[in-house]
Amino acid sequence: MKDKNSDSIPRNWFLNTSDFNKAGYSYALFCWSLFFGYCLIYQINRIIIYQTRKRRIQSGGKDDYNDNNKKSISNNNNRFTLFKFYNSYVRIPWLTNLIPVKHVLGVTVFFIINILFCFCAPFVLASYVPHYEVPPLGMMDRRMAYVGMVNWSFTIVLGLRNNVVTRMSGLTFEALIPFHRWVARIGFVEYLPHILFRLWWAYTRNYSWYESITLTSEYFTGAVATLGFLIIFITAFEYVRRNHFEVFYYAHIFGFLIAMVGIATHEMSCIYYMGPAFVLWVADRICRSYQSWCVPSNLQCIEPVSNNIMRVRFKYDGLKSFAPGQYVFMAFSHKNRKKDEDYENSQHQEDNNNGDNKLNNDYTAIKRRDSNNNNSKWWYLNWYPMTVAQISKKSQWDNRSNNRLLPRVSDTSDDSDKDDDTSATVYIKALGNFTKNLYNASALGHIDHFKVDGPYGPKLDTYQDHHIMACFAMGVGVTPALALIQDCMNRRSAATSTVLTSCIYLFLIIRYADEFEPFQEILESWSHATSSSNTTQNGLPLRFDLSVFVTRDTNVPEERTSRMTGTRWSCGSRPDISRCMDRIEKAEEGKKVWVHTCGSDQFMRSVLNESIRRDWEAHHETFDF
Repeated sequence: MKDKNSDSIPRNWFLNTSDFNKAGYSYALFCWSLFFGYCLIYQINRIIIYQTRKRRIQSGGKDDYNDNNKKSISNNNNRFTLFKFYNSYVRIPWLTNLIPVKHVLGVTVFFIINILFCFCAPFVLASYVPHYEVPPLGMMDRRMAYVGMVNWSFTIVLGLRNNVVTRMSGLTFEALIPFHRWVARIGFVEYLPHILFRLWWAYTRNYSWYESITLTSEYFTGAVATLGFLIIFITAFEYVRRNHFEVFYYAHIFGFLIAMVGIATHEMSCIYYMGPAFVLWVADRICRSYQSWCVPSNLQCIEPVSNNIMRVRFKYDGLKSFAPGQYVFMAFSHKNRKKDEDYENSQHQEDNNNGDNKLNNDYTAIKRRDSNNNNSKWWYLNWYPMTVAQISKKSQWDNRSNNRLLPRVSDTSDDSDKDDDTSATVYIKALGNFTKNLYNASALGHIDHFKVDGPYGPKLDTYQDHHIMACFAMGVGVTPALALIQDCMNRRSAATSTVLTSCIYLFLIIRYADEFEPFQEILESWSHATSSSNTTQNGLPLRFDLSVFVTRDTNVPEERTSRMTGTRWSCGSRPDISRCMDRIEKAEEGKKVWVHTCGSDQFMRSVLNESIRRDWEAHHETFDF
């Protein structure tokens, strides 16, 4: 029934009760409230983990895990098929090859929430408003623009390496990048109605596109902001990001600065939303610049160790806070080719004289094809993520035990600096243009500048709360597993009572037997150390089980297998992940298993889903930047 006073309701009632600015700030408050709630839960969980490990120390390293109740409450929930499906990983054609179902559902719910806030915020009607009405287009486009602006402020924060979000929530840079993209796309879709409607409205005034952009200063600054956003969006497609990373990276920076100038002069209220995010962005750039230019770093050596893998050894003071599972960003400078023409000619002659040296011939042939790629003018702008494989630093357990299962990497420390610097090793596979050029330059000794930023990424210390560590790696993807295994072995040899892990399984998949060579020395030392009786004398018991799958060779040289005693070798086929896990499950019945994997998306998806099916905690390495 129509209210008798409805005729007296002003026509601008919607403006007075739920205008576009209210949609923006109510949405921002809602999202930040949810985030702070998540952070609170995360911090409480960290306290629980701390108390659990403290009790473990007080009990002399005994597991406080109840044998009569092998699964925790959360793991009991995992038994339900629906819950396992919720945690499983899937492929979405044309979008992503590896994404958890829970993230797909989360993004869907997030999109629905955006629609609700665009249409209904602040979800309260004034006393004189009888019922809800859909906002007119002239109002709706601005409501969507403000909600989209809030999303883009989130996008900025989610794309930073150093920010308060990672500290409070435990979510790391590489874990937030997929959300950075999804939120940016949703925000861009919400911007479109405002951009298109305002341009069309201005065009109908004089039927001139130029005048529609320059109709007023507000329209002109809006066009500038739109240009900046378009530069970012167009160059962010996967093809550009993977094949022309520099274009993607520089366009992001310049497009962002153009957009910030545009929106700051377009509407004063935009500063309320984008200002804090911009301040965090500037702080992140300052922090990154300090870490890379002011924290001492020293490139000790960079050398090819196989046909397509190079090893980088360096010292960097920032690694004093390094934890297994983390990575660094590196920038390299190649020497100018003209200055080294004589050197290349001499190297070419030397390589021809040593025709039996296949490795030298390989990179000599390649270097001629890459003659225009050694321009180092802008080298300090090209940063690439590299996983730290081995670390050598003065640790608290070094003086507590003479039985260190992992010896320091050779040539990573000398008498002059054995008291301070932290040294590390990184393995890089030549895949893209950057790594191929770097491989060629390293073979010729053409690396003359080097910078490091980091470390970043998760601190994968949760493995120590599990009895078994199982690592599945493809090729050079074994590098993060090396850091994890090294950390576990050092802690067990030091009798660190917080570490439950007593057995490590490593499944390494390589194409050719020669690809095992870069890692043979360190894996051989671990095999010998864990098979020695000294393992249980000064430290805690630890078993290392290594399985190597060579997919394209039909046999492995005897001299290699003889050195790796106790190693399982398989040639000519890929591993059956389910069977590998069945073997672990049968041998370690009733024990908690922690899984880590790094490799192709299809490979990691198989490992992750099999782990989830068995209620095992699983982590994977990703650099989908």
